[in-house]
Amino acid sequence: MECLFCGHKGESHDQYCPNGHKVREQIFWRGYDEGRTGNVEHPTSQDPIFVMGFYKGVCNLEEAVNGYDPRFD
Repeated sequence: MECLFCGHKGESHDQYCPNGHKVREQIFWRGYDEGRTGNVEHPTSQDPIFVMGFYKGVCNLEEAVNGYDPRFD
């Protein structure tokens, strides 16, 4: 199973993964929301959790705009 936040499989996680930490998850989702808007080129915060969320939001925005084909997963 892949972690929703950091994408690691199994029980391992990225050292900054917010999985299971309420406050860290909120930071992640703020970054995600900023990246998903497409209005900014770089994250406005340098917090590693925020940056992780930001780039996940950017990827999801690109998938939404360009289409997502699960054959290439």
